[in-house]
Amino acid sequence: MKKEISITEYTSRSTCAVAVCRNNDYDCSNPICWGSGFIIEYKKRIFFVTADHVIHYEDYVESKRVAVNGNVFLLTNKVKKNEFKFLVVGVAPIYYFDKKVIGDDARQLLDCAICLLSKKIINPLISKKIKDENGVDLLSKGNCKILISSDVIDIPSKNRKYLVSGEINHQISGVFLKSNLVSHQSISFSKEEQDFYTFHTPSVISLSNWKGLSGAPFFDDKGSVVGMLTDVKVGYHIIHVLPFNRIIPLLECVIANES
Repeated sequence: MKKEISITEYTSRSTCAVAVCRNNDYDCSNPICWGSGFIIEYKKRIFFVTADHVIHYEDYVESKRVAVNGNVFLLTNKVKKNEFKFLVVGVAPIYYFDKKVIGDDARQLLDCAICLLSKKIINPLISKKIKDENGVDLLSKGNCKILISSDVIDIPSKNRKYLVSGEINHQISGVFLKSNLVSHQSISFSKEEQDFYTFHTPSVISLSNWKGLSGAPFFDDKGSVVGMLTDVKVGYHIIHVLPFNRIIPLLECVIANES
């Protein structure tokens, strides 16, 4: 019998912390960008998915491909002899896209990046301890990250509430990764636009409480995933989510290329 877990634990364990480094930084000693991502099973294959601007930030400043590819790492931990240490897992190759892939203007960037993974990479990914605002443990350290099933993909509804969880304010200190874990909840669906869903947060957005969450999976309060967080409007209540109906064709492209 499987143990039931809270929606906060489920979404936190479904989100992976991501670091991006220069080409010559193979041990993640000096990350240039932090973000989030997730691992999903689709058509019996395992994929890592994140926001492309996490990996190619300069491209989105210039609105065109200008950046050199860096090294992408999933941030995790290892437990050995009661020691809990920071660990990085490299992922490659990374596929990134222009909107020509889905029939749009080829000059525009598509904010999604994907890697087809070996199943062996799932096992090392384990969680940190999560506490709520009162210091009560919501999740003990050492739990395996959750592999999202494509069976839980859904479309948003105004009748549900939504949430996104993950790590922010990352700092590497020797063998330890310091970060704050957050879970933004009670988010409401507003509307679907051409490229994204718009959601409204209950409180005004502060960059310090959201920076590092780009690429995180976006869930409803029952655990269905509707897309990936790509943008927040600081000083407002507005966030943008890339729908899964935009991500699925990209997974298909990777499958076709790898076949």
